[in-house]
Amino acid sequence: QIDHAGKEIFQSTRGHVNNEGLAVFTPIRLTIGISTITEFLPPSATEIMSRQTYSGMKADETPFDLVRLMLAHLEERGSLVSTGSIWINKSERPVVDESLTDVMRVAISIFRHCKELEPRNLQYWSWYVAAVCGRVC
Repeated sequence: QIDHAGKEIFQSTRGHVNNEGLAVFTPIRLTIGISTITEFLPPSATEIMSRQTYSGMKADETPFDLVRLMLAHLEERGSLVSTGSIWINKSERPVVDESLTDVMRVAISIFRHCKELEPRNLQYWSWYVAAVCGRVC
């Protein structure tokens, strides 16, 4: 169900992400950024990314933790690395799936917009930096 909700949020907001009228509603944009990442994730990884942050209930609840746990989960399932690639040089290593890096790039731009509008908001900065680190790790 959480997977369906994440995809539904993404589908319903996809055309509105660049809407200037919504530009000032950073909490909505933050939700759009997170749902952008979950669009291509399996339900189990979507559940990880949809957990509440900064509630004080658990230790692993910052955006950094959620991105780390999501990437570790995908790696454990064997779905983090692209399959079917042809390697010219044996020293080359497999690359992270392109669909994930693409949605992370889009989410990074959304999170960047949030932190620029509210530069003192720790959550927006955390999501931005966590997504950047998650994309390059």
